[in-house]
Amino acid sequence: NIFSAHYGYYTLFNQIATSLANLAPLEYSPAVTTLLSLLLQVGISLYVLWGELPLLDSLWRRTLLALSIPLISWPGHWLTIIGAQSWLAVGTFLLLLSASGDGRYQCYAARTGYLLLAGLTGVISCFMIPAYLWRGVREKSGEFLGYATTLFLCLLVHAGVLLVALHSASPELTGRFIFNSPEAALGKTVVYQFAVPFTGRGFFEQPFLVAFGTICKEAVESLLGVHLLIYDLFVLPIVSGLVVIFLAVAIIWQNRLKMEVQLIAIALITVTIMSNLCSMNSTGGPRYYFVPSLILLMLFIGLKEMKRSKIVAIATAFLVLTTLLGNGYEYRTIMCRQAYSSDYPDWRAELEIWKRSPAYLINIWPKPWKMNLDRDGTLSAGI
Repeated sequence: NIFSAHYGYYTLFNQIATSLANLAPLEYSPAVTTLLSLLLQVGISLYVLWGELPLLDSLWRRTLLALSIPLISWPGHWLTIIGAQSWLAVGTFLLLLSASGDGRYQCYAARTGYLLLAGLTGVISCFMIPAYLWRGVREKSGEFLGYATTLFLCLLVHAGVLLVALHSASPELTGRFIFNSPEAALGKTVVYQFAVPFTGRGFFEQPFLVAFGTICKEAVESLLGVHLLIYDLFVLPIVSGLVVIFLAVAIIWQNRLKMEVQLIAIALITVTIMSNLCSMNSTGGPRYYFVPSLILLMLFIGLKEMKRSKIVAIATAFLVLTTLLGNGYEYRTIMCRQAYSSDYPDWRAELEIWKRSPAYLINIWPKPWKMNLDRDGTLSAGI
């Protein structure tokens, strides 16, 4: 059903993908959604390489960002339509920084169509409305005010879907808007948005670093007599994340009069805050930080024409290097350990169980997602 909702918001791309998958034999339906996810992800990187992005003024800068996007993405977003809203949101951010269409109707129509797809597939793109409005007002651009209006209309659709879900007491909302652990959300943000994307998680999982962090944590707790609620991996990633935050703030402040920096700062703040608030249990998590991390990486890679001290320039160049090397080194390991494994649900085996028991909820990747399959074999938007 192309009009069905998902966890309190609308998911247009997912609905289109599963509707197309329904045209294929049931055993091959996942291949359709996987192919569409692949085309979307490749398309985003191709736009980075050849799109109208003045901030990326050289091919090598574009190549750095195009390679980094899949490397820093959460494994559960890899070739799954569940992660489509995040990939589409990356495209929304890229359009925010793109050159104006200069009155070209075809360009405006294509961009508006894309924003409709992105905005109606998830709320992340809609979180960038303030940045689009800011550019439209500052540049007196009817084009970008129009884009902001498009995203706002999409947000109204999501608001309507959410109100219906709340009114019907949908069980899908049981984990939404529960603000019981702000410390966990803050810790996850520092670790998974500002530290892990720029090194790869494997770096912080080295046994001697974990042991060192445990010793420090226990020492501080013993000294202060309190239980530290900072989330995961403790010392080194927290410190690293704080350093990255400092660098980002320094760059933004030194270049606060530049339009591109203002747009990056607004998008970074709104997407980070709203993604946390709208996450499951409102405590954030790695999959919610893919888009903010990419926004931050754009700031670091597009430094050429920006004011910055020598130490900041060296530090950001080092972060871009470690992003590529760290994530590139462990990419295959992460993909085989988290994005794919022989232990994960087998589609055909799950189908056999469903055929024997049509009420069975089919296990799919990424865990712990399940999918309801109608008796006639019609897919939902969960693949």
